[in-house]
Amino acid sequence: MKKQRRKKIEIRVYIVMAILVLIVSISSFSYALWTTEHKQTGESSITTGCFDIELEEGDAISLYNTYPIPDNAGLGSKGYKFTVKNKCTIAAKYTVKINKRSEYGNVNYEDYIKTYVDGQNIRTLSSLGNEGTLLTGVLGPASSEGASDSQRTYNLKMWLSSNYDHMATASESVSNYTVKLSVEANQISKTSTNLAEKIMANNEIKTGTPVFTKGEPPSSGGASSTGSGLFKGEDDNGASYYFRGDKTLINNYVHFANNYWRIVRINGDGTIRLILEDKLPTNYAFNTSYNERKYAGFTFDNTPCTNNSPCWSTHTSSNGSFTNSHNGSNSTIKTQLENWYNSNLSGKDSKIAYGTYCNDTSYGSGTDDDDSSSTMNYGARERLVGTNKGNPTLICPDPKDKNNTMRTYGGVYKLKIGLLSADEMNYAGLSYSSPNATSNNYLYKTYVWWGLSPRSFDSSYASVFDGGYGDLYYRNVSYTYGVRPVINLTTDILTTSGDGSANTPYEVQ
Repeated sequence: MKKQRRKKIEIRVYIVMAILVLIVSISSFSYALWTTEHKQTGESSITTGCFDIELEEGDAISLYNTYPIPDNAGLGSKGYKFTVKNKCTIAAKYTVKINKRSEYGNVNYEDYIKTYVDGQNIRTLSSLGNEGTLLTGVLGPASSEGASDSQRTYNLKMWLSSNYDHMATASESVSNYTVKLSVEANQISKTSTNLAEKIMANNEIKTGTPVFTKGEPPSSGGASSTGSGLFKGEDDNGASYYFRGDKTLINNYVHFANNYWRIVRINGDGTIRLILEDKLPTNYAFNTSYNERKYAGFTFDNTPCTNNSPCWSTHTSSNGSFTNSHNGSNSTIKTQLENWYNSNLSGKDSKIAYGTYCNDTSYGSGTDDDDSSSTMNYGARERLVGTNKGNPTLICPDPKDKNNTMRTYGGVYKLKIGLLSADEMNYAGLSYSSPNATSNNYLYKTYVWWGLSPRSFDSSYASVFDGGYGDLYYRNVSYTYGVRPVINLTTDILTTSGDGSANTPYEVQ
């Protein structure tokens, strides 16, 4: 019997990008390399030509002669970056679509081509529907003070699924596969049901700079204060809009999956970060072991978790399994969070995005060696407590040691569920030093709850920052404290009712 040979699929994906702002069109065409040509074809009722897209130079996405690969390998591929930028003086919403063009022979390759773009879950091209919608999002107005434009950077990845098992015949003709990627933008409507749009429409973006060394409130409380409200910052993916301060001045309640949550921020990839309003019924240690530096890691004994190669914990909803892309061991708290996810959120998996989480183990100060009797401080400690005090960041550093070698614990993660970093707590108004935030701060609790940021290895034990009582402090990782899970809702999440207040939270189904 003649043995059939599995044929490598020959699909080249040339992406044409266009952006529409009402009736303004800007196009870009790709052949072997990306080249751009911008054309204005009409007048915009917002501001002519004020919404833009920028393409990173480099090769077009190509699936030429590719083999089927597992999802973890696809997620680890380089992909292609593009930036959506709002130069308008008002906020705008946008939709990113893949306009599918063709299929070949008797095989629908769209059933086997996987896609991933920041802020969404892994999907096949065929699952995107006739419209081919990848994601939606909102961007605030460009700053009138000359600051950088509101923008968001995405990384689109495409690969051939490991489920592809087509035994190609010698007579089958496989041609190049072409898709068009488009970004459409319009003015935000206050009647929209998109949660991110609701948040942007219902909150004025504060233009002042908070005093991060002081708790909020009371550092500068009051309705006219620049210390409480919705502020703009920058994270790894662009403009992020975060809530800070007095709960009587902000409306950020969400009811989702039979639990109440607080909106922390709209992330730079357009997803919406939530923290559980209260803690889990049981307290847990961050790690049951404490006498080595690696126990400050969300995972440890793994290959380095970097910005270029983050540690993914991919979730399979059919069996509730979490798979670490870089191997290694889970911390105690990571395992407990994933168990809680499977028990409480697995039915909502399609609405929860893979978010970027920062377990920052970059070097800050002190003695960085293997001597367990020496003290070494991590990056967050320097930004929040040390010589660089008052300078939190939403951009996660690589886990470099003093000699710029990548550590094999902590770093940059892509997760379905995690914890807030100490920097995020500081942005929200918690402070390490007096005055601490009062009970009016929306994260304030009368108990200690774990954060995600390592503080130090102090002579004999690893410690991690925690929240509670309006204070940013730190504890031995082996102590048991409260756990407040953090998730990220997808960019296209809808709300059926509510205004974000305590009495009428945003309802998300």
